[in-house]
Amino acid sequence: MKLSQREIDLLKLALEGEEGTTTSQLKKQLNLSIHQVRYAIDKVNHFLIEKNLNQIFIEKDRLVIEQREKVKEEINFFISHTSPEQFKFTAEQIEYFITLKLLLSDERLPINYFMEILSTSRTSVVNVLERVTQELSEEEIKLSNLPRKGYIIEEYSFKRFSYFIAILKKMINIREIYSFYYQDNLYSKTGDLVFFDLFDLDILFEALGETIQYSKQISSEIDDTNFLFLAILNYKYHELITKPEIINRTDKLQMISNFIRETKQNHPNQMENINLAKRLMRYINRELTDVFEIEDFKVESNALLHHIQRFIFRQENAIPFRDIDSEVLVKDHKNLYYVIFAAIRSFQNGMFDQVEAPEAALITLYYINEIEKKAPKVFKTPRILIICGEGKAISRVLKVKISNLIDSKWIDTISVFEFEIPLLDHYDLIITTVKLPEVESDKVLYSDNVFSENFFEQIKMKLSIMGSSLASQRLGKLSQIMNAISEEVNDDINMNRLEAKIIKILANNLLQKDYPRKQNFIFDSSMLKYHQESESWKNAIRISGRELLLKKSIEEDYINKIVSNIENFGSYMIISPGVLLAHASEQDGVLNNGFSMHVFKKPIIFPGQNTFPVSVIITIAIKNRESYHVVERIVQWVLEEETIFSLADEKNRLRIEQMILNILLMQEV
Repeated sequence: MKLSQREIDLLKLALEGEEGTTTSQLKKQLNLSIHQVRYAIDKVNHFLIEKNLNQIFIEKDRLVIEQREKVKEEINFFISHTSPEQFKFTAEQIEYFITLKLLLSDERLPINYFMEILSTSRTSVVNVLERVTQELSEEEIKLSNLPRKGYIIEEYSFKRFSYFIAILKKMINIREIYSFYYQDNLYSKTGDLVFFDLFDLDILFEALGETIQYSKQISSEIDDTNFLFLAILNYKYHELITKPEIINRTDKLQMISNFIRETKQNHPNQMENINLAKRLMRYINRELTDVFEIEDFKVESNALLHHIQRFIFRQENAIPFRDIDSEVLVKDHKNLYYVIFAAIRSFQNGMFDQVEAPEAALITLYYINEIEKKAPKVFKTPRILIICGEGKAISRVLKVKISNLIDSKWIDTISVFEFEIPLLDHYDLIITTVKLPEVESDKVLYSDNVFSENFFEQIKMKLSIMGSSLASQRLGKLSQIMNAISEEVNDDINMNRLEAKIIKILANNLLQKDYPRKQNFIFDSSMLKYHQESESWKNAIRISGRELLLKKSIEEDYINKIVSNIENFGSYMIISPGVLLAHASEQDGVLNNGFSMHVFKKPIIFPGQNTFPVSVIITIAIKNRESYHVVERIVQWVLEEETIFSLADEKNRLRIEQMILNILLMQEV
């Protein structure tokens, strides 16, 4: 077990002071709450148990260390052999934390504060603060700065706390919050940073307790966003009560009280704007009746009414709706969307004339849903969601393969950390390379080898049962080509082989049409290697990433993340029998695009059920999204039967190397 800087500081302070250091002294000198002190001691004890040393304990508020010299020797050894890199956060985590702290704090925060908490340089903090200032400005949240005093957001608004929740959900999963509250468990270094450096734990626990109690009292379940929003408002309320030195404390208390009341009223059982919502719904219905000339066009339901209530609440409190892909969902109902958009803006002499497109698209979705409930069932192209581990490489390639069945515009890809339960309602089929333990749905199709032909047949069967036509326009044209060829040539030609080649040509043309011709990748002859020795899977991964590390394509964290993902999610990176595509996200330590290929004479066994032995490990690092199509071309090439046979023989090294260069440089292959 590794100790964080907080545990190291606590233990050093206790060891350097007199015997019997009190928790009050630790709390004061380290600026921690008593809960933080006790949690740090608990983590130190886990460390000592691993080292076969006696645990430290509190006796009448005094810290008792029975084996002081041995503990001191062990902690000094740990510090001297621990790289500072282990305590660094990613650039994204640093930016999220700084944003959250500024949104939550009522005190000016100097640059030195962030340098100390995040163990990073002044230049890094200054650069992040410049970006955060710009991002907050775009959200119409003003961040002011006084030299040598620090940064502060002075104005209270729904927008401020709404944006806080949006960033918090990106940084930490709400399930980790529940786990920490109920079981005192933390699963990540990020969680440690959030709970102990963002919040005052005593106030946080009180706020969470109140919010949980409220959620139990209401008749219907409160969603995650509303739960977090109410919890943060409760947190701010109790913080203001306990900190009388905060400027304009009375005014802020009144505002937070109003926010809490309005948030509770926003719940569907308690909202006050129901009459306004009903009038807007009837107005939209009349506009649709006039435009489409349908007698008594009437679309009403509790779900639609509830959503319009939520829409009105957001408009009244200037809370933006940030679903940037919402218009894609209504692209087959453009006329309906335009009429609803115009109706909302013209309602009651322009009450909502500032409404933006995503809100109108979302209301249109609810109308589409209600209309389809009443209309007879007709053929509809299914929407598909592909979920991958952390990186997007596997999901992007799988999307290309499935696009032979369904137009790619109906296929979305996300990482497992972006998945939320409500997405089940937006998609007809969810294909995942990692297990979703909390999800039980017929819509979810899982495999740890998504590129196997058997799994692809499962996908086709699932789509067929849903009533989908699997013949895309591209394959329809292919059928016409094949029929024409069969009429003109003799029976000696292998039509199956010919068909496969034509598909490849059509797919390559399609892929190349919209992509840039050249991509910069770090790759040379030293990055294609053959190995005779037997290796464990972890060593093989580290060997495969070594050249990328040496040539500054990646940082060590990137390799560690690949290993961690395989441990957590299984062997979903195996893209075909014998071939593994090792990758992680660009945020996990990618410096530049890079590629390496390692061929192992003795196959490697990876963890997981029914996994193929691996002889080829491709390690790829993608810095920019624009380069993901290179991964698609690499996988297309590797999946060819001829490629696998060529890779197995080191005599083909020069030809393989040239093929890789052609693909990376986007030349014809």
